Amino acid sequence: MFFHHVQLLTSKLAEQLEFYQDVLGLPVLEQSNTSVTFQVGLSRLEFVQDSQQAFYHFAFNIPSNQLEEAKIWLSERVLLIKDSSGNDTFHSQNWNANQVYFYDAGGNIVEFIARHDLENDSSETFSAQSLECTSELGIVTANVPRTVKHIQELVNVPPYRAIMDEMFVPVGDEHGLFIVVKQNRIWFPETKPALAAPFKVTISGRENKVLELDNTTLGLL
Repeated sequence: MFFHHVQLLTSKLAEQLEFYQDVLGLPVLEQSNTSVTFQVGLSRLEFVQDSQQAFYHFAFNIPSNQLEEAKIWLSERVLLIKDSSGNDTFHSQNWNANQVYFYDAGGNIVEFIARHDLENDSSETFSAQSLECTSELGIVTANVPRTVKHIQELVNVPPYRAIMDEMFVPVGDEHGLFIVVKQNRIWFPETKPALAAPFKVTISGRENKVLELDNTTLGLL
C-alpha cells in the first residue's frame, strides 16, 4: 500500500509552514491562505487550516542504514521524544525496524522509521531528500476490529505482522500502514492519548488501485 497524498488539519498553519519548510527543509508544492502541501519523497503531505487543533501520528520511511545519521540530523533541529526510561531510539523486533520520534509545530507525533526488510540503503548524506514517503497514518476509532475489517474491504490489504486486537492493529505493508488504534490508547513512546481527527488520504493498494479515503468512507463519522 502506498500513501500518495495525506491531508490533515491544523490550527497552526503558519507555524507548520515554517517548521516543515525551514526546520526540516521539505519543498513546498502548493501554498494558500488556508493550506500548504509539502513533498515528502514520493508522497505529499498537506495541512489545512482549521479553528480547532487536531493532532495525529504519522511516519516517514528513511533509508534502512541511516537511523543513527537521521537521529543526529534531527537532534540538531528538534527535541526527540523520550520514553519513561530516557530512551530516544527504539527497536521493533517484530517489524525489524528502528525509530525516532518528535513533535512538529502542531503537536503531531512524527516518526522517522528505518525498516530493515526494505532494500533501500543509501550512501548519500542524510537530509530532507532522504525521506522516502509518508508510510504510516494513525487511525483512531471506537472499534478497532470493525475499522480494520472496513479498511480491508475497501483496500484489500492484510494486517501487518499482527493478529486482530481490540486496541492496536497495523494494516498494510512497509510502504504504507494504517495504524488503527482504540480511542484514548496512549501513543508510543509518549503519554499522549490517541484522539480521533478528520483526515483525507489518496492511496494505492493491491493491483495499484487508487482510492480516496477519509473519516466518512472508513465509517468513523
